[in-house]
Amino acid sequence: MTSPPPPVPVSLDVREYREPLPDADSYLALWQWIEPHLLRVDPREDRSLRLDLGDRGALTLRLLDPAGNPDAFGPGTEFAVRGILETPRVRYACGPCAPSGTRVYGPFQCHACNEEKGKDGGTRLCDRHVVILEGAFRTVCPDHAPACPACGRPGVFWCDGGRCRNRRAWCAAHRVPHPGDARTSYCRDCFDDRFPSCVAPRCGQTGYLRCEHVRSAGGETCPHRVCAAHAGRWQIYGPHRRGLVLCPTHLAGLRGMSREDVVFQIVAATALRRRSRAAGPALLPRLSVVRHILIHVRDEALDMGVVDALFTRLRATADGTRGGAEMATLLDAHARVREQDLDAFRGDQELGRRHYEALLRMLTADGRGQLAERLSFSDFRPKANALYVRVPPDVAGLFIGRGGSGVRDLGARLGVTLKVEKR
Repeated sequence: MTSPPPPVPVSLDVREYREPLPDADSYLALWQWIEPHLLRVDPREDRSLRLDLGDRGALTLRLLDPAGNPDAFGPGTEFAVRGILETPRVRYACGPCAPSGTRVYGPFQCHACNEEKGKDGGTRLCDRHVVILEGAFRTVCPDHAPACPACGRPGVFWCDGGRCRNRRAWCAAHRVPHPGDARTSYCRDCFDDRFPSCVAPRCGQTGYLRCEHVRSAGGETCPHRVCAAHAGRWQIYGPHRRGLVLCPTHLAGLRGMSREDVVFQIVAATALRRRSRAAGPALLPRLSVVRHILIHVRDEALDMGVVDALFTRLRATADGTRGGAEMATLLDAHARVREQDLDAFRGDQELGRRHYEALLRMLTADGRGQLAERLSFSDFRPKANALYVRVPPDVAGLFIGRGGSGVRDLGARLGVTLKVEKR
């Protein structure tokens, strides 16, 4: 049994045909009229065949594979229409072009009209009438072309800053380019937010770091921004975590703070970090660390109980203030740690005092009794086996020795690591 021959492929050009062809049935009826005329056509004809239909216009057909066609067409020959060329119809016409009587394809839609009238309700726009500004592919019609909010002139770019968020357009006179990306621009306010100037005089660098000094119990921080070169780090969390960023003014003002102010800054700034979670888990430093902070900042070595009382008094006033909830949470979690620190501190200091008394006796036996009278006990850290001694600056050289030899010798004789407490 032989298989039937494949259909003869043809293409149909109806661009000159004047009768409407709105649907598939109209095309089928047209083909039924055309097909008998093909029976008289040479199957090897490789030229286009034009059928003049008088008032109905004309049709053009083409045999797509003359070499593969049968020798002759007959009533049983099947045809396959592989393509139809039609007069293009503009489905989406440009709205602004309509008053001139022209119908031009509008591939774009006005976003502003869509927001007012709903999806697909916006004005269609051709290439000539669409308004596209730099910074975002947000197409608008001429009626919704944005104006610069500062001067009213036509906008030329969408601001990508945090305040505008590509919703406000600005003119060229109010453009501030991104310092490292020519494709991005900002208005002045957004640029200053994104790239604030360092507060240091005559610096000119971008202040990427924000001062973390807390200005009041309300939780407001210092508005100053500083670059890395002019930022101070207050290492209240130890050497292995990033300390608080301070501008030059507040870094210089540390030594003028009261005990209460020092503890407040530690707790308030840690509470803000806890809220933002920008620097990892925010935990208050232990009492021993706070004691040494007070030594460095205020030049006073306080009893651990006095340091603990500063936290207790701050907890009593934390409730009821803006940001006080975070501070209260930190202080409540810190209370048990402080209690443990106090118990450990008392035992450590008793051992440290014995080492300190042994140091004084050693100096007296060496004929350096006057030097021994000038020293004072500061701290003892049993884990490091380190005894900290406070030495007045005028006799520090006598105590430390050349290259630290005096301190090392005394420490070796005592069996501890002897350290001079920094002021």
